[in-house]
Amino acid sequence: MYVVKPLFAKVIMSVLITILSSVSMLGNGFILAVLARFKSLQTVPNILLANLALVDLLNAVITVPMYMIYTTLEVSWFRGKTLAITTAFLDRVFIAVNLGSRLALVVNMYLGISFDFEYRVWKTNKKALVFVFLIWLISIVLVMLFSIPLLDIDLGDAHVTEYRAEIYKQGKHFVAAFMILFILCGTALGFMMNRAIKRKRKERAEMNLPPLQAEARLKTDIKASKTISITIAAYFACYVPSVVYAIVAVQKKTLAESWFGFFAYYSLYLSSAVNPIIYYVRSSRFRSAFRQFLKDPLGSSDIKAKLRGQNNGEVRKIDVMASKRNGKDALGAEADGKQTRQKISEGQGNDIMFLSFKNAAASASLGSWSMGSHREGSRGSFIKSAESIPRNRRANERRERRSVQGTWAEK
Repeated sequence: MYVVKPLFAKVIMSVLITILSSVSMLGNGFILAVLARFKSLQTVPNILLANLALVDLLNAVITVPMYMIYTTLEVSWFRGKTLAITTAFLDRVFIAVNLGSRLALVVNMYLGISFDFEYRVWKTNKKALVFVFLIWLISIVLVMLFSIPLLDIDLGDAHVTEYRAEIYKQGKHFVAAFMILFILCGTALGFMMNRAIKRKRKERAEMNLPPLQAEARLKTDIKASKTISITIAAYFACYVPSVVYAIVAVQKKTLAESWFGFFAYYSLYLSSAVNPIIYYVRSSRFRSAFRQFLKDPLGSSDIKAKLRGQNNGEVRKIDVMASKRNGKDALGAEADGKQTRQKISEGQGNDIMFLSFKNAAASASLGSWSMGSHREGSRGSFIKSAESIPRNRRANERRERRSVQGTWAEK
């Protein structure tokens, strides 16, 4: 038997559940509306993220109100086997799809980091939608198979709370199996993703590749992986109170245990409201999209034009970080460049000096040749003038003799 809660406790619990459901519906509804509004955000990772938001939205719209009806308000008409199995089936479906969607996000990040260009060429939005359909189909089929034993439970016209207590005893292994499988797969993928990131960085370091688009894409994938890891950690943290309650709960029902059970189940649905907050805090694209959506919810403009400068800024930040990380190499390359330019300038200067000396030598030789020729010419003229002096003297002497002889003859 379950204990009847006082009116004050019912009011407080109902208010808390209403707040939780409203926040979850608004947050996940905003995510779906923003992804439908802006075409540039309709990518493969965001399609998988939209599937997770859809699961959380349906959980807030269907499961949480039903929980408030049969657990908090304790209405008398919410009883019987059919309602009990229906609520249990929906809970299990949403848990399975939630875990499958988170695992799909992790797989997408791993493939994007490990295979990079090949995976980016292969993946399409159509394939992502097919994968989402398979997640829902496989989850529903598995839940139906695991829910067959619930048909054997028959408590007559008992309240759904009593049915759910019995269902939980028999079905807790189902939830535990899904959780263990998810933890193992997530841990393996996380380990492989970490190795892939280290391998990519090592390859770029060995090849001395410039940190442009490839490094920017790797940084974006790492940040997205951290965001997904935070949502997964928050999801399992929300399950801790429920696990503790299942371990320490006693058979004697009291009001204190009712509050403990309320917060244990309340925490299960808390992750649906926390996820949109994590996306908003971690993603600058979603923040810009939310702001633009609030300003113009029915417009046709895209968020891509407004984020172009922001993406360029992120690339510039990555370049600065890479230059700081490889500062010594950059300084060494700059010093080598300066030395090379100095050597080239010195070589050019030496060549110029050599050419100038060569030209000077050529001009000097030309000048010496001209001076030599001028000297030789002046010397020749001097010799010629020197040789002409005796001739003039002899001619004058001959004239004087003739004149003397003439005078002597006349006498």
